Amino acid sequence: MTNNLLSLLKTEFLNRFRLGTIRNERNKKVKYRYIAMGVLYIFLAIVLAGYCFGISYGYSYLGMSYVVPGYALMITSIVILFFTFLKTNGILFSTRDYDMLTAFPIKTRTIIASKFLSMYINNLAFAVVVMVPMAVGYEMWNGFNAGTVAFWFLGILFAPLLPMTIAAAVGMAILAIGAGFKHKAAVQLIATVILFLGIMFGSFWLNQNAMADEAMMLAMLTDMGAFISGIIHKIYPVSLWFDNGVVYGNVQHILLFIGFSVAVYAVFLGFCAKFYGRINSALKSHQASSNYKVGQLKKSSVLTALAYKEAKRFTSSSVYMINMGMGLILALIASVASAFLGVDKLISNVDGVNAKDMAALLPVISNVVPFGISMVVNMCNTCAVSLSLEGRNLWVVESLPISKRTLYKGKMLFNICMVLPVSLICSVIFIISLRVNVVKALLYIVFAVASVTFSTVFGMFINICFPNYQWENEVVVVKQGMSSMIGIFSSIIIYLAMAAGTFYLSGNLGGELSILMFSGILAVLAAVLYGRCK
Repeated sequence: MTNNLLSLLKTEFLNRFRLGTIRNERNKKVKYRYIAMGVLYIFLAIVLAGYCFGISYGYSYLGMSYVVPGYALMITSIVILFFTFLKTNGILFSTRDYDMLTAFPIKTRTIIASKFLSMYINNLAFAVVVMVPMAVGYEMWNGFNAGTVAFWFLGILFAPLLPMTIAAAVGMAILAIGAGFKHKAAVQLIATVILFLGIMFGSFWLNQNAMADEAMMLAMLTDMGAFISGIIHKIYPVSLWFDNGVVYGNVQHILLFIGFSVAVYAVFLGFCAKFYGRINSALKSHQASSNYKVGQLKKSSVLTALAYKEAKRFTSSSVYMINMGMGLILALIASVASAFLGVDKLISNVDGVNAKDMAALLPVISNVVPFGISMVVNMCNTCAVSLSLEGRNLWVVESLPISKRTLYKGKMLFNICMVLPVSLICSVIFIISLRVNVVKALLYIVFAVASVTFSTVFGMFINICFPNYQWENEVVVVKQGMSSMIGIFSSIIIYLAMAAGTFYLSGNLGGELSILMFSGILAVLAAVLYGRCK
């Protein structure tokens, strides 16, 4: 079993990170691009590690070092829980290599363990980047002790196990719910959105209860560290065991933390091995009508047909649909919620904000809102991955009597048709809720169109520069691909930078001129990049 497991694990990593392709790549420009992206990932990891060290050092400096272990474990677990949930379908289930692997004389448990272990190693790397700097900051203030260092090491080693198992179990349940329906991806997307809304309302309810709890409020007034620890333990109860182990040297609690994590994983592995074949078969099956009849055939333009093909591809994949569609739905929900609750009421609920402060904040908020909307909706950029998702079937599209630019235009048309309506609806909702003037309202619309157009063309451009057609599961492209990462982070960086620029320039230029200026910049950049999409 060990040899099979190691072989599967090696193959998984070679395919996921394209190590063989990079090593044997003859085009130096392509190889340098991958090296540059690797350097960028290392730089981001260093920045994250420095940030985590600063948090740990800051808590310790304030005399609250006992908060650090539980805080480190909670943050690591929440991030791992979220990203593992999004990757469950595509790595554990419904993979392209499922039929090939089941044909080999390999136990189902070994196949599941290899896929789970590959996710574990990825998440362990994140745990190391977050928890090691926090451990160093903690130990610097409390004195390096062999026992606590050993407990930190064990905590880091087993931290990913429990959130991964919970996320995989929830993901499997959602996949099972959608497996019996014709439109599996749509049902799974709806179930995922309901789950996330439940988590959001649950966290809000937990926060309200914490504020209503007299003991918790007394702890906040007398001992801020105890208050923070109480919140952490409520959010992630397992962190209490890790806290007691590191802070108080309680060996039993560390063993309890490890034993509980391993036991939950073992139970899930056994259950998953029993139903693995059924779940994959259900996910790969397709319903066909028994009384199908050819109806009226419709004729459309080439671009419309290509956009429709892209829409069918989008709705047929739960991984693609959830990762690229859920953000749009949550943006709509957040906009509607802000309209019903009122932006002014939300601001007034912040401690220390009075009527005078609120009057000063509202114009600032109205200036940066369009950038916030664009940042959120344009993170859902299908153009950044749609070309790579053609995979080994790219030759089918290339054999059509159309130019590459026409193919790109069809993919861009679909992204615009999906993202622009959401961006416009969110803009209109905020126009009404913020009661902005007519000029600024028109600029909201102009900026929404300019930002969606730019992000669409930019996403297509980076996918042309960083394509990946040799993949075994869609998660590699949608969640871990270079073009996908560039698309997500560039959206965050670009629109945050524009929001900051508007904040500083609004005093001299005014908010309206700043929004108009950035709209023009995006339009020019979109035109330049469109010319490069060949």
